[in-house]
Amino acid sequence: MQISRAFGPLCQLVRAGFEENPLLARSCALTIAEAILFGARDRSRDKFLRTLYDQQRSVDSLQAARPARSRLTTTPTRARAKAAA
Repeated sequence: MQISRAFGPLCQLVRAGFEENPLLARSCALTIAEAILFGARDRSRDKFLRTLYDQQRSVDSLQAARPARSRLTTTPTRARAKAAA
């Protein structure tokens, strides 16, 4: 999603590569990086930690299974089965 915010500079970056214009390429690359990094959603307050981040924080080995994530019923067959029950 963040890359869509930088579609214009991405096209310019490709064009600068073909035209061998390093100054324009650098400018576009910085614009793209800024759009991606500053447009990203902050996930530090999410209910479930991301796996890699969770593993990096812990020094102990996993002693018990992680809690299961609650998932919304999105498939039609599950919704029908729930409605029939």
